[in-house]
Amino acid sequence: AARAGVKAIFCEKPLTARLEDADRMVAECRSRGILLAAGVVVSSHPDYQKAYALAASGEIGEVRRINLYEANGQGGCHGLNLARKFAGKSQVEFVTGWVEGDPFSDHEEPYDEAESGFGGIGGYIRFANGVECYSSFSEVDWRGIEVVGTEGVIYNWNNTCTGLRLRVKADGEERVLGHHDLQEAEGLFGDYSVSNRDYDEQGWRDAGAVTPGIVQAIVHSLDTGEDLPVTTGDDLRHALEIAIAMRESARRGQAAVKLPLEDRALVMYPERSRWHYKKEVHGREWYMKQMAQVKRPASVSPTATRCGRK
Repeated sequence: AARAGVKAIFCEKPLTARLEDADRMVAECRSRGILLAAGVVVSSHPDYQKAYALAASGEIGEVRRINLYEANGQGGCHGLNLARKFAGKSQVEFVTGWVEGDPFSDHEEPYDEAESGFGGIGGYIRFANGVECYSSFSEVDWRGIEVVGTEGVIYNWNNTCTGLRLRVKADGEERVLGHHDLQEAEGLFGDYSVSNRDYDEQGWRDAGAVTPGIVQAIVHSLDTGEDLPVTTGDDLRHALEIAIAMRESARRGQAAVKLPLEDRALVMYPERSRWHYKKEVHGREWYMKQMAQVKRPASVSPTATRCGRK
């Protein structure tokens, strides 16, 4: 598509499974000045963009630590992508990691030629700017992120939904012992919610808040020449590299692995339904039920033909 001369590409997640492919995709677009947005991920939502700016501006003081509760599936497109953005997209110096299953598997779950899967991924990430990230998939049952600064914290309840919160020191407060000593800032972010997937006036199912927002951001960047504010192919390329590096650490008995990784042929396949055609994975009956939800059933006029013409 890039070589064909398109102006912008909106690629779904995961970006790809192999680092060298991710490198090539980003380079092909970058060398031609083509916008590459990637992933219908909540990290592209305006609330999260506002949160990155607040963290960068010192609203919570100096960002010191990120606690990530996430299995980091699909090449880390949700949690690891968020952590890197809240760390100011600083270069990762090294990681140590562990996995839920077989560290020597290239597959997130057992399928195709894989005898086993590596499952969830966790570990420690050290960014060059000093920010530390601790990622865990087993200690708690929920998913989310805590961005801890010297003056406050930004956190959410679910890395795939809205519902961000900001808590900061009260005026005149000298010492803070925990979240209970911080005041919550009201009115900055929307409430926690899963998109209401209702139907529009023409009967098409609502795509939710994130997808139209990404498309609008692409159009705005095309019109103005500004950088894409949403998650890009380069963002997901870095998230994939961090995920692969943590799995590499698990393969080496939790040894520290430096980034960038030298071996760009390393691969990490996501769950089968994210890599293969879903109709083939789940079957035609399941697939057609899903597709039927896209358009609200309408009464058919007795004068209408199958192609909708009278």
